Amino acid sequence: MIFIYQLGSLRAKKQMVEASIQQNTIKQESHLFRPIETKSLDRSFVNWEHLKQSLRHFEGPVRKQVYHDTTNHHFKSIGLHHILEQGEDAKYQDGISDQEIELLLEKDLQRCLLDCREWLGDKFDSFDPIRREALLHLRFGLGFQELNSESYNQFKSFLQRFEFSKAAEELNSLPLVQKWNQERIRFLQNAFQDGLF
Repeated sequence: MIFIYQLGSLRAKKQMVEASIQQNTIKQESHLFRPIETKSLDRSFVNWEHLKQSLRHFEGPVRKQVYHDTTNHHFKSIGLHHILEQGEDAKYQDGISDQEIELLLEKDLQRCLLDCREWLGDKFDSFDPIRREALLHLRFGLGFQELNSESYNQFKSFLQRFEFSKAAEELNSLPLVQKWNQERIRFLQNAFQDGLF
């Protein structure tokens, strides 16, 4: 199945982001608005259905109407925390179907995949499928701006050296992860440390 990510004109997006930054009305993560190549998610690379199931469990509820994101009220979201571009909420004023929710989630997972590859380079692809899935889960929950911040440098260093036990332990000291419930933290620690869910 091909998951298509259409963001419109790159020039228009750039102007929109620049205008928002100049007006200082929204702190936007620039990676949200970069173009995503159209391609199929590699199903042998990660158990995508398991990843989606775990995200629904820990990130829920899934919403069919536009809502303000709980972690950043400057953003509006729909579905499973799919962040909308400025002004895009009008497109979804009548809500969305289950099928549209699934398509948005798959687009977001494709973005997460590209972000993880950018963040860790070739190391990410050399991980086993469960550890890849755990990092994708983490990226989805944190956002790329948070994951790419200095607070996560030690965690990143452990992953780059394949020191998964240390990376699992480091999860407890990561700023936003500390706010998650213990069930979710243990879920990710088991994946990074033992390669098991």
